[in-house]
Amino acid sequence: MSSSEDDIRVRNKFDNPHHLVDRDNQNVRTKWEYVVQLEQIPVVLECLRRSGQDESWVVFMFYTPIISEQTSDNALNLQYSVLNGELGLDWVLLGDRNCCDEDKLTAFIERQGYKVQQCEMNGVPFLRVSGNQAQLARLGRSIIDDFYRKSSDEVIGLLFDGFAMPALNSLSV
Repeated sequence: MSSSEDDIRVRNKFDNPHHLVDRDNQNVRTKWEYVVQLEQIPVVLECLRRSGQDESWVVFMFYTPIISEQTSDNALNLQYSVLNGELGLDWVLLGDRNCCDEDKLTAFIERQGYKVQQCEMNGVPFLRVSGNQAQLARLGRSIIDDFYRKSSDEVIGLLFDGFAMPALNSLSV
């Protein structure tokens, strides 16, 4: 499978993607920003599972209508990655809102029966949940739909690195 810019609809919808910058040069923004529907999360995870290797990742970017008492930031980033050959859901603790919601989100995830691990890579702290692909897709949707009350008919931003992304409409899971 190969990826091209025509595979996924490209739109520069997110003006301030927070920590989504080139890791080697913090002044250079990541160049790939795509838009997908929430129901395409399992399809994207299948692409990551099929062709991703260690340190491959995908980030879903979205806004929440829920007001925070700690920050005016309503932009969030939900990441999935492959580490040590294992797919996981990551809550990267860099964006203001991701950091402010750490404790509440951890409690939400644990109430659903998942174990949350505190991790760090390249000096960046993050929470990680391991599980099978279907479980992680459901958990991500639950975080977006239930915890953050994102409308399921809205699009979300997508960044990815380290794996092939064919046309989302042509891949079935």
